[in-house]
Amino acid sequence: MHAKERDNYLNTIRYSLHKQAQASLSSGINLRQVVRLPAGENMNDWLAVHVVDFFNRINLIYGTVSEFCTVNSCSTMSGGPRYEYLWADGLNYRKPTALQLPSTSNC
Repeated sequence: MHAKERDNYLNTIRYSLHKQAQASLSSGINLRQVVRLPAGENMNDWLAVHVVDFFNRINLIYGTVSEFCTVNSCSTMSGGPRYEYLWADGLNYRKPTALQLPSTSNC
């Protein structure tokens, strides 16, 4: 990577998120301990609270992405040039199939 390309990359949101992820992974946090059911808590209640929280976070991310990712700008779901996400639901799409982001969210 050339110096100008590197400087441009270092100023991206992608790089900022990468740094945050690396910091949390190397912070010494024991993930097994973090997700363990606290003593005295009901498993179903604890799970329900965290599923709703997870849904809300994913919904926030999707809302952010959907503003910029249209059928024209996101021809396929991808994780950069090397990775493409495929959809299979066992009903309408029995084999993993490439779909546009807006199409997938309506399934």
